[in-house]
Amino acid sequence: MMLILFWVVLILFTIVKTKIVHYSSLCYFPLTFLAAWSFHHALHQAPRWKTLIQALTLLLGTILALTITTLTFIDHFKQDLIQAGWVQDPFAQACLQAAGTWKGYEFLTGLLLFTGLTGFFMAWHRNNTGKGLYILTGTMPVFMSVAMLLIVPRVEAYSQRAAIDFFISVRDQDAYLETVGYKSYAHLFYGRAKHHANPLARDEKWLLTGPIDKTAYFSLKINKKEKFMQEYSDVELLYEKNGFVFFKRTPNHEK
Repeated sequence: MMLILFWVVLILFTIVKTKIVHYSSLCYFPLTFLAAWSFHHALHQAPRWKTLIQALTLLLGTILALTITTLTFIDHFKQDLIQAGWVQDPFAQACLQAAGTWKGYEFLTGLLLFTGLTGFFMAWHRNNTGKGLYILTGTMPVFMSVAMLLIVPRVEAYSQRAAIDFFISVRDQDAYLETVGYKSYAHLFYGRAKHHANPLARDEKWLLTGPIDKTAYFSLKINKKEKFMQEYSDVELLYEKNGFVFFKRTPNHEK
């Protein structure tokens, strides 16, 4: 049942075009159960299976630790990646222009995982499988907690901080706020979405072309900017920053 739940959710999430992490969160429970099940049976499996589990754990753990460690130095080589043509999407290029405000000690997060993997390998190599698993399962919660504190806030600066700052800047206004061309809940939360009396308040077409009764703000990605401006000449460009472009449409009675 756990395998069926895991694969159904994962396959459906892979198929759908909208990649929002909440959609795959149903995988968390079966994934956690299966991980615990695998560790339990690792203590009683044949040596060749133990060797395979050890090798895969070390390989995947090392890749994760290297990725996390490398990510903390992204500001030092992001321009080289863009110039080399590794990042060709205009939106991704613009997002990388954001300042990550790295402090310099975030690489310790990856080092923490390396330390846990080393302890796991040494214990397992000495045929103390149980101790190795305890070391690994003890390291991972600490690693994840530190990563949430040190890594995630910096990554958010590249992914959507420009949009978040805009939503916060207009949230106290009695105005409509909408994203165009991409799906997000950020404007509803950070923009403190109001319960507008007008039933068309969430109608994107009406907000862009209809007789709106109050100011409307729009956020979209930079690769949609030119087409958007050609299609909707009644909107005012406010500014663009780190991959996002922000527009304003004023009702006729305020012009």
